[in-house]
Amino acid sequence: MYSLVLKLAQKGDVECLQTTFNLDKEAAFGFIQNSQTFLRPYLKGIKLSINGIKRDFDSLRSQIKTKKFHLSRFITFTYPGKANVAVSSMTNPEYDLYGKQLIDLNSKDEVPYIPLTILPTKKETFIIFHYHKRFENLLSIFWNQLTNLDYQERAVIISKFIIINCENAVYSPKYVESLKDEEKAAIENAFGKTAEGAIPFAKVPDINFFILT
Repeated sequence: MYSLVLKLAQKGDVECLQTTFNLDKEAAFGFIQNSQTFLRPYLKGIKLSINGIKRDFDSLRSQIKTKKFHLSRFITFTYPGKANVAVSSMTNPEYDLYGKQLIDLNSKDEVPYIPLTILPTKKETFIIFHYHKRFENLLSIFWNQLTNLDYQERAVIISKFIIINCENAVYSPKYVESLKDEEKAAIENAFGKTAEGAIPFAKVPDINFFILT
C-alpha cells in the first residue's frame, strides 16, 4: 500500500490519491508534500523490518521442524490473575530502563525483532519475550535490568514497554472505563509520541496493567 501511495504522491496525482484511499483534497496534498521526507523513509523502514522478521521466522520454523530450539532465547514472567491487557506484537526496545540508547533503528547494523506475547488466563498472566541467539549480547543489559527489578517495578516497566513498543494490544474495557480522563489523556499522549520516534521509559506515565480491577 505504501509503495502505491509513494508512487502516486511522487506523480502529484491528487485525484487518484483521493479516490484510491478515500482522502479529502487536503490529505492528498499532505501525502504529496511529505512523500520524500516521510513516506520514502517509512517505506524503507518497513522493507528492512520485513527482511529482518523473515530471517527470524525462517530460523524459528526450522527449529520447530527439528524440535531443537538452540537458536531461540526466551525471557518469561508470570503474574497472578487476569491482566488488563493482552499482547501479540513485534517490538524493538530502543532504550534501556535508564534512558541509554540500546538500539538505533536508523543504524546500518542489524536490528533485533522481539515478539512479545502477553496471555491472560483466569488464574494467571504469562509474559513471553522471544529473540534470536545472535542478539544475546546486545540485549543482555536490557534483560538484566528487567529481571533485577522487584515484582511491582517490573509490572510498571512492562506496562510502559507496551505503550512504547506495541501496536497490537487489547485492553480490558472495564479497566479503561476505570481510568480518570487525565490518566487516559496521559497514556494517549505518550502513545502518540511513539509514532514520531522512540521515547525513553521515563517519559511514559507510571501505569500498571497488571493490577486487577
